[in-house]
Amino acid sequence: MSYPAPAPVPIAQVVHGTVVIGDVVQVAGVTGDVTLGTRRPPYRIEEYPGEPTPLAVDIARAQPSRLLLPQHRVVPFAGRDAEMRRLLDWLGESATFSAYLVHAPGGHGKTRLLDQLGACCRPAGWSRWRAQYTPTPTPAAAVPTPPGGGALITVDQADRWAPSHLVALLTDLQSLTLRTNVVVRVLFAARAAGFWWHALAEHLDADFGVDPRAMPLGPLDADVDRKVLHENAQRAFAAALGHTVTTLPPAPGTLHGSDYASILPIHMAALVSVDPERRGSRAPATPYALSDHLLRREFSRWYQLWIRGEDHFGTRPEVMRRAVFTTALTGTLDRRRAHAALTRLELADTASAADQLVDDYEFCYPPAGPDTALDALQPDRLGEDCVALSIPGHTHRSDPAAWLSDDWTADAPEKLLDPLDAQATAWARPVLTTLIETACRWEHVRTRTLGELLRRHPEVAVRAGGPAIVRLTQVPGIDHHILAAVDAALPTTRDADLEVAAAALSTALITSRLTATADPAERADLLTHHTTALHAAGHTAEAVDWACEAVTLRRAAMARRPGSGAMGGGPELAAALLDLATLLSATGRSEAALDPAREAAARYRELVDTGSTDRLPELAAALTLLAACLDDAGRLDAAAAAAEEAVAIRRRAADPDTAALAAALHALGRHRADLGHRDAAATATASAVALYRELAQHDPAHRGDLAESLRTLGILRTELGDADGALHDTEETATLYRTLAESDPATRLPGLAIALRDLGAARARTRRYRTALAATAEAVEIDRTLAAANPRAYLPDLAASLGDFGLRLTELQRPGDAIGPLRESLTLFRNFAESHARTDRPEITAIRTTLAAALRTLGRDDEAGQLGND
Repeated sequence: MSYPAPAPVPIAQVVHGTVVIGDVVQVAGVTGDVTLGTRRPPYRIEEYPGEPTPLAVDIARAQPSRLLLPQHRVVPFAGRDAEMRRLLDWLGESATFSAYLVHAPGGHGKTRLLDQLGACCRPAGWSRWRAQYTPTPTPAAAVPTPPGGGALITVDQADRWAPSHLVALLTDLQSLTLRTNVVVRVLFAARAAGFWWHALAEHLDADFGVDPRAMPLGPLDADVDRKVLHENAQRAFAAALGHTVTTLPPAPGTLHGSDYASILPIHMAALVSVDPERRGSRAPATPYALSDHLLRREFSRWYQLWIRGEDHFGTRPEVMRRAVFTTALTGTLDRRRAHAALTRLELADTASAADQLVDDYEFCYPPAGPDTALDALQPDRLGEDCVALSIPGHTHRSDPAAWLSDDWTADAPEKLLDPLDAQATAWARPVLTTLIETACRWEHVRTRTLGELLRRHPEVAVRAGGPAIVRLTQVPGIDHHILAAVDAALPTTRDADLEVAAAALSTALITSRLTATADPAERADLLTHHTTALHAAGHTAEAVDWACEAVTLRRAAMARRPGSGAMGGGPELAAALLDLATLLSATGRSEAALDPAREAAARYRELVDTGSTDRLPELAAALTLLAACLDDAGRLDAAAAAAEEAVAIRRRAADPDTAALAAALHALGRHRADLGHRDAAATATASAVALYRELAQHDPAHRGDLAESLRTLGILRTELGDADGALHDTEETATLYRTLAESDPATRLPGLAIALRDLGAARARTRRYRTALAATAEAVEIDRTLAAANPRAYLPDLAASLGDFGLRLTELQRPGDAIGPLRESLTLFRNFAESHARTDRPEITAIRTTLAAALRTLGRDDEAGQLGND
């Protein structure tokens, strides 16, 4: 349903039929000095390859491991029927924007499942995109506009993205939905859920209005016939190898054991069993032996190329082996970084030697993209096994011809991660991540390579980033002394991308840390640190329980202190109480927060009264929180009194915090308004506006605060009968929100819609009816888009905007046009009220009255009368 809206502004240049993630700069007819800024996101959106990539038989015979790569789809997809049904149902839901996580350890078939989902949805008109992580920002990417259905965006290895980059991706994709009405489904794939997902799920729920869902891919269950899977894979691989197999080789005797509980080991066993070059009567039986065989086949390929000198191939096989080990650690490298890595590890001593090695490597492993020189050995699990089997210390040497460890590899990771070399940051993340994933299955890598590296250089983990640290905490049997060293290396300044990592480390260490001391004060210090880390990472509900225990310990420590008295105990207990009250309030438990907030304020006041004037800011913070809790409890006088005191304290501070004072004044204005003291409320709010205006001139981050306080001031002036003053405030509010929404639509469009609705009402009160209609029409269109993406959050706003729009039409003497939006508004409000077991919404009565008046104006008295009987 569509209603009148302002005419679009004509533009001189267009981008047609294309979705661009990032900035598009178009310039025409410009004179004078011009400054342009562009935003380069830390990822690239590109079309997902639709058809499988064929692999020539001679290449498959020379390097059989390449048949395992998902892009070739040699073995038809099988199994996971229940999981596929769940994902298809998710695609078919009505929401225009939603997200889903599929997680499982490596080798469980995540990529193939995502491929199959894309193949299933493509006939229905869905476009398939993928988000490629590029921690170094890249130019804006363009993909064709979806022809129908929507867009399914796959985000593989999502647990390796920096948290802020995932949020940036989601913001851009939701903005796409809001601007174009394209249906967007974001499908994350990761090896593990845990802390990173919990933090992202909080953002999805709170900031994007999305119900975050996750599905683990468990081991192959009893309903799956592993023998059939193995035999089907044998036939497919034999055909791809050009090999006729009359009798299928037997499956490993342990096929139904835990070693083969995922699909990749079964496929590896099938491939090795039909490899024409395999020696011996039986295929290897264990996963490590399968990797060993496939690696030796790679070596054989390098040796044959070198010995024959084909295509000027000049790299000795032992050097190529070390280069493959290197890229298994570093991941994909462009030519410049490839040169740096190979030179650092002394695999090439000149630029020409490095070029020769890179060229030979590309011949063996053609790069996937034009900017890539070296691609890592795939699948990931085979690359990790290459790392583990190459590093001395493992015990798998049952075959005399086995892949031999290489002493050179023992210190190669540390050379790559040299903490004194800034260039090493380029590959710190993939190197450490690969070592961590390898350590999950290989003990000698965990205890020696990774463990010794981080004992000597824990700061390397910080350089690798938060996702690597989170995964480190999940390594089975990881030494807690290593985690403690990494925790100590975290920066003391706030870093949003390390907050989840700090919480994961604290959670992994808290039990052992508490066990190490019996002193209540020391234990409380540990819990305070832990609750702070949890809260910063979005685990606020979990932090509440620990904060309660911290308060108990602070009281126990106080009881040990002579002469502490009923209100003594120093600032520590007051801080613990304020922390607890803050956390309870943040989780919506303001009634439970009331007592600790009151006690915190009382204890801080006693400290100030006894000479600790440096505690005035904490007292003001406690009073502000107490005022909010009292207001929620309906104790409006007490709330206003606490807010008054908080403002007075902020004002008399020796070095006042302007932002804190502005926030306290804005809160005071609301509390005064709740008491009906509108003149005093407007005075406090106007003071807040003045402070925020001053702050916003120097720091644009405060423009949102300025817009919010201006909106409050406009409402107060309306209630005071100052229609012109209110109009001025609401005009400025709408202008501010429009500017904010241009750069951050996902967060700021809801505020813009409310501001436009307020502006429509303010213009109508000053008899500017046509411009009032235009503002309200724009609010309707924004709210309709928001409600399509998130009905739960924005249908009430859409109902309100539609009601206002109908009212604006009646003010222009257009009752016939008003009936449609008024009826829609009434229906939405009724449905919302019924779903929430509430039939007393005042909006329903107001809209029913306006609709009835419009119907009577049109002579439809019977319909108007029927409204009163509904």
